[in-house]
Amino acid sequence: MFRAIRALVPFVLLALAAVFVWAGIQRGELRLVLNKAIRICLECVGLG
Repeated sequence: MFRAIRALVPFVLLALAAVFVWAGIQRGELRLVLNKAIRICLECVGLG
């Protein structure tokens, strides 16, 4: 029984992560994160 539950944990966590990624995309946070990443990269190379 314990072995079966332990085998399911990675799949449950993967499904939960996919749900959170989908929720973030639906809220429009993808654009926000991408804009922040672009600004950080430009600051790192001295252009921002």
